[in-house]
Amino acid sequence: SLEELEECVEIISRDLQRAPDHHWPAALGLDLEYALLDFRQKLGYVSLIQLATFESSFVVDAVKLRPHIHQTLGPILRDPDVIKITHGGSGDLRWLWGDFGLRVSNLFDTYQASLALAKHNSGPSRHGLGHVVGHYFGTPLDKRLQKADWRIRPLPEAMVAYAANDARYLPSLLILMADDLRKHGELGLVSRRSNAMCLLEGLKEMCSADVVYRQSDHPVDIA
Repeated sequence: SLEELEECVEIISRDLQRAPDHHWPAALGLDLEYALLDFRQKLGYVSLIQLATFESSFVVDAVKLRPHIHQTLGPILRDPDVIKITHGGSGDLRWLWGDFGLRVSNLFDTYQASLALAKHNSGPSRHGLGHVVGHYFGTPLDKRLQKADWRIRPLPEAMVAYAANDARYLPSLLILMADDLRKHGELGLVSRRSNAMCLLEGLKEMCSADVVYRQSDHPVDIA
């Protein structure tokens, strides 16, 4: 319901505000599930939005709550002081803009991080989220539901759990991968590449010069 979505945002905001008390960055894991109607032409719509802090995780029904997504989630996703974490998030950025007119700033992409670490024979040997989680946490994510029909309502509990896991590990991966990237001098590069995704995908979708993500003003700070 709208009331639950508003409560979700309140909890996320509270988690982000007290993150420094735990020596954590203000970080929000972000993932989407789509209902594809035509895979080749990328026709479809966002079915779920998954959000996770270090303390909480949520699965948002983006179909039922579609009219309220922009107003409720927009401020957090645009906030340059909150690091958003995605895995291969360029597609998610396109869908967020196309379906909800949502922009994202201050991005850290764990897929880009995995690629950068591979240059040093460090990090995961394969770069899918399941393998990255397996490398850092010991048990790979089960990705068998990746191509499930996300239009189903009500969603089975197994699908809800699957969706939640796709975002739940991202804040912790930010810390772990940033440490590895820093050791190899790659953190700045991954930060720039991640935020360039925001700029490039925004320009592709909007074909407008009025959207500028000033990544140099808000670098990823994971101190």
